[in-house]
Amino acid sequence: NPVFGPYQSSFSFPETTVAGHLFETVSATDKDLGVNGSVLFRISNVWPSQSSSVFSLNDTTGQLVLSQTQDYDLPGAAHRFNLTISAEDEGTPQANTLIDITLTLTDVNDNLP
Repeated sequence: NPVFGPYQSSFSFPETTVAGHLFETVSATDKDLGVNGSVLFRISNVWPSQSSSVFSLNDTTGQLVLSQTQDYDLPGAAHRFNLTISAEDEGTPQANTLIDITLTLTDVNDNLP
């Protein structure tokens, strides 16, 4: 099974954070040889589910980035996001390992009282 390297499990980010912001680069290794040892990354679960397009994860580099700028003050806006990230080898059968990352959106005083 793939084994994740050290990673930060929680982040806070202000609503002024621009799309493309890099939060983390996750890494994982697999002791298998050849293609069985190649590791790909994916976001396997997002909560809230309607937030699935807010973040993106590069499947080969493991870079987790903000895909959409967020507005804390929008009605119904999510302020906390829970992501489950999977590292999967390319063996048959495929083996995977999961980690959880929590991201919290913080308010910036950008509206008139």
